[in-house]
Parts: sequence; C-alpha cells; structure tokens
Amino acid sequence: MYGHASLAGRTVATVVLVRAARRYDSRIWKAAWLLAIVLAPAAASAQSLYVQGGGGREIKRFSGSSEDRVFDAAASVAAVSAGGLITPHLTLSVELDLGSTSTSDRTTSVLVSGQARDLHTRFTIRRRSASPLVAYQTAPHHAVQVACYAGISFSAVTREIASDAQPLALGTPQDATTFTDRVTGAIVGVDLVVHVAPHVALVPGLRAQGLDLSGDLNGHSIRTTVGARFSF
Repeated sequence: MYGHASLAGRTVATVVLVRAARRYDSRIWKAAWLLAIVLAPAAASAQSLYVQGGGGREIKRFSGSSEDRVFDAAASVAAVSAGGLITPHLTLSVELDLGSTSTSDRTTSVLVSGQARDLHTRFTIRRRSASPLVAYQTAPHHAVQVACYAGISFSAVTREIASDAQPLALGTPQDATTFTDRVTGAIVGVDLVVHVAPHVALVPGLRAQGLDLSGDLNGHSIRTTVGARFSF
C-alpha cells in the first residue's frame, strides 16, 4: 500500500515538473513574441531589416571543484534572430537561442550488503534563451562590419539527475530528479558581418552570459556560432 502511494506520489511529482518545464518553455516563446511586438515600431522605421540563422557550440562552466562540476559541458546550439538598422550604426534585434541537451556520467564505488558495487549517476542540462539586443556596428559600406551587442537574456535552464542508487540498495527503480531554473541576466556579444553578395552576409558570432542557478550553482555560458544573414 505504502509502496503504491510512494510510486503515485513520485509519478505526480514528475508530471508536475514536466508540465512546469513545458509552461516555462512556452513563456520563453511568449516573451519572444512580446519583445517582437515592442520592437515593431522601431523596426517599421528601420533603414533596413534582416533575418539571421545559424548554429555552433556552447560551453557551460560552473563553480565548484573539478569533482563537483558535473554540469560543465559542451553542446551544439542553434540561433535565429531578426532585427533592423534604425540608424547607420545602431541595430535593434530579438534573438532566440536553443542549446541542445548535454550529458555527463559519473561512477562511484559503494558498499551494498558488504559487497563493492558501482553507482552510476547521469547529469543532463539544457538551456534555452530569448534576448532583446541592441548593437553598435561599424560603417555599413565596409565589406566586413563589426557589431557589438548588449541586452537582457531570459533563459530556461533544465537539469536532470538520474541514478541507480535505489535499485542497487532496495531493488526499486527511482525516477530522475528534474530542476528548471528561470534565469534573467545580462548578455553581451560580438558579430563579424562579412558581406558576400547583395543582401547576403556570413556572420560568425560570440555570445556570453551568466547562469545563476538554484543550489548556489553559479556559472556562465559562452557560445560561438556561424550563420547567414539576409537583409531587405
């Protein structure tokens, strides 16, 4: 009876966590649409508009000793953005940044009933962000422009911890533990806009932001991307 109650409780908790994560993912998209609406008047008077998409790599690093930094990882990332040049040197844009899930595994030896057994723990983390950005860029008639960005990032960071500790000790499977942090903070970056054809540019870029998560886990995300920009 108690076992069924415990299993039901864990099932309900898992459903609540999954729904909460989905709700916050939807809030990221809603925030992006709201930012787009807010910036629409500026975009309407922009001297030129652009859309941009690309991909690259993300490196996440967190505080703590090397043994405790289980969420340090590299992952692929996709980014899309839209913006407009409102003066010859000033750009306003909205950027959606979707990091993939990264996983790390740890193995620890423990004693179970007097016998040494290996305990396996898997740590996964994923970040998604929506950011309004303002940029100052060099003269538009140059073949290569430099654009320096600053803005606010609204991020959802999901962490999951799964272990076989309970099956080893009690023979009962254990659900993974999931945490979702809502992070709002500054983001900075730089792009090189390399014009390769009329209205088309190749854009390598860099973004950096802090990640202050629950449990006193502090860190940062650094992302390098290469994308294509289409102006009109």
